[in-house]
Amino acid sequence: MIRPKKRYILFQAVSEEKLTSQEILGEILRSTKFVLGEITVAKMNLRLISFDEEIQCGIIRVSNQYSEHLRVALLLISSIGGKKAFFYTKSISGSLKKLSVKV
Repeated sequence: MIRPKKRYILFQAVSEEKLTSQEILGEILRSTKFVLGEITVAKMNLRLISFDEEIQCGIIRVSNQYSEHLRVALLLISSIGGKKAFFYTKSISGSLKKLSVKV
């Protein structure tokens, strides 16, 4: 069996207040389920690899086929827990090591 390819997405969260990794992950899952549906979210194999609460920057692992879908879902987030917030994608890579240098 062939191992599925992954992509790592480096994102920046911009918000009125500092956000926690639990808030980030919860909102990303809610947004992707709303936009794409539960079956697609299950196929995406989403994982929040890391999130630095000081600089509000994080890395998400996603299946190669669904990296663009995740980018769209991130763009559609406008608030987290009643706080205005948005995400933008800084970079996408097939290697976690290359993204860690860009943080």
